[in-house]
Amino acid sequence: MKVALANVAFGSVLLLSILAGARSAAAQSGSSGCDSGHCHSGPVRHHTVHYVRPVYGHVQYGHRGYGYDPAFGRAALIRAAATANVLNASARTQHLHADRLEMQNSVEFLATRLERKQINKQSRFGHLHARGEQVRQEKRAAVQLVSRSAPRRPVDPVTGQVHWPILLQSSYYEKARGPVDLVFHQRSVVGRINPDHFLPMRDWIERIEKELKANVAYYEKRDYLQAKAFLRSLIEEARIEITPAATQSQLAAR
Repeated sequence: MKVALANVAFGSVLLLSILAGARSAAAQSGSSGCDSGHCHSGPVRHHTVHYVRPVYGHVQYGHRGYGYDPAFGRAALIRAAATANVLNASARTQHLHADRLEMQNSVEFLATRLERKQINKQSRFGHLHARGEQVRQEKRAAVQLVSRSAPRRPVDPVTGQVHWPILLQSSYYEKARGPVDLVFHQRSVVGRINPDHFLPMRDWIERIEKELKANVAYYEKRDYLQAKAFLRSLIEEARIEITPAATQSQLAAR
């Protein structure tokens, strides 16, 4: 009986020791899991942890698992640069196209404006242009008629009348023609020009010549040259003495 009780007591002590060891192992396992950031309420299962490999230059450090490939980063950078180049080229092309369209629009606008200005000018001053063309035709006809006739002196020696060219017959030169006509009329009476009147007359002729030169843009070249040559011939004509008209009448009566 004593032996049986002793065996039972020994078995109980052994069972308690085994249970205490199991609890201690479980506590250590649970503490280790919580300390590492992984707390489990059930039995611990072994699993594979994947770590990312940091890249320093061309040397890789890390644990066993999936790592970062530097070639992938370079490829992404190249793709981004290529995309940026394509977008920049497209933007430059669109900008050039816009500049071309703007230039084309400005040219068309200028052409339309000039055409409209010409139309307005014709509508407002068309009758004046027609009248100017008619006057030019009449002047050309008069010049042709004069050229066909025999050449004559710039001043009629009998009457003293000055044969002004058509360009100098306008009212613009009327004030300057008066003194010249008067001097040559006196020459027809007395036979020569008074020396005191020669220099003032030459001044009036020079004034007419200056006015011709100032307005040369408004005259035809042929009319301008004819008027200029006529003014020079007037000065030469003033130096010539003639027989007075009264003397000629007396000679005719005899």
